[in-house]
Amino acid sequence: MENKILHGDSLDLLKDMDDNSVDMILTDLPYFRVVGDDWDNQWETENDYFDWLEKLIEEYDRILKNNSNLFLFSGRQYNRYLNLILDKYFIEKRIIIWARKRMYNSTRGNALSSGYEPISFYSKGDNPIFNKIKVLPTREDLRKRYEKHSYLKDGVTLSDVWDDIPALPYNSKEKLNHSSQKPLKLIERIIKIGSNENDVVLDSCAGVLTTAEACENLNRKYICIEINDKYIKQGKDRLNDK
Repeated sequence: MENKILHGDSLDLLKDMDDNSVDMILTDLPYFRVVGDDWDNQWETENDYFDWLEKLIEEYDRILKNNSNLFLFSGRQYNRYLNLILDKYFIEKRIIIWARKRMYNSTRGNALSSGYEPISFYSKGDNPIFNKIKVLPTREDLRKRYEKHSYLKDGVTLSDVWDDIPALPYNSKEKLNHSSQKPLKLIERIIKIGSNENDVVLDSCAGVLTTAEACENLNRKYICIEINDKYIKQGKDRLNDK
């Protein structure tokens, strides 16, 4: 299969895909928002948004191969609703907490600032792919202690709380003009866990094509769908500059 970058509505384009045709799904879902970004007015109410999510996940279930994985980023306030839908179709493995370190705070001090994002890790089938990842602790004193012992020199098995990959700062060389762009290192980690080389990874809300770059780096195939042509252009420029 050749890599594909598709421009259009993800729900429409997914309907054209064959059953059991992808090995993994990794997507940063758009949030329901009333004002402030390109997704304005796509859904008039939260119920419209939830209906859209359910239709999307029905398509995920159809096109995902058995014993494969999906990882979905979502807004903290909507993650519980997303998981209720996922529970109808897939098996929960973990809700990963990405502690991104850089806080997003639009509350003006009236509420706790937001320091994490949930990642819903689900599988289809009873024997899904799982590649173990080891990490060293972020604390320097613990890391030096681990390095002294040969059996711990590569670290310990990754937990479901990830605090070692920060969100991208605004002045990062990696950062493009996308408000919720995820670090390449984070996306690569997920792909390593949930897929094998030459597998086909689908990102149906692909933004600036971070998933595509990660797949190229890790010898996976990809299908990326994005409705915003400006993001696609940024992403293609990024891939061409590698």
